[in-house]
Amino acid sequence: NTPNVTNIKGFSKAQAQLCRQQNNPTMQLLRNLTAALAFLLFLTCTSSAVTSQNAAHSMSDNPDVRAVVNQFAQAVESQDVAALEQLLHDEFRVIATRYPNAETTSILPRAAYIGAVGAKKLGGSPYQVEFKHISVTQQNATVDAVFKGEKSDMLLTLLLTQDAAGTWKIISDFPIIQPKG
Repeated sequence: NTPNVTNIKGFSKAQAQLCRQQNNPTMQLLRNLTAALAFLLFLTCTSSAVTSQNAAHSMSDNPDVRAVVNQFAQAVESQDVAALEQLLHDEFRVIATRYPNAETTSILPRAAYIGAVGAKKLGGSPYQVEFKHISVTQQNATVDAVFKGEKSDMLLTLLLTQDAAGTWKIISDFPIIQPKG
């Protein structure tokens, strides 16, 4: 069914050959496959862009979360119990693995932690906060930070939750204490 284009005035033999190739079922299959691959590539690139945007949204640096962590460091440094009561969730826990020894995981509930800070057993030293990573997904946040102190550094993983009023509160603290010197 391929038209005989060699009889059409102005067509060269190469153009006639090309016309026959274009009507060839194998060539049509190759064109369809090429179009399908181009479409899949487009979908892949579009999907990657959307995934990157979503990842950027969920891995954001939230200034409110950062502020709560800085206020927490300041409250521990100044041993400000009233400030800690505002910053810590009612179900707050400190979970210290390998503390006070390698075989122990210590869990300190909110009241015990605030009591120890109030009794001047914890805190009281200035800290410089160095943020390593902040991840926010909707009303939950994870913060990896280093509280750099004079006697020790604390590597902290803090978990925060946002209440219905939009206030961020620290619900968990996973410290790793690194003594200096």
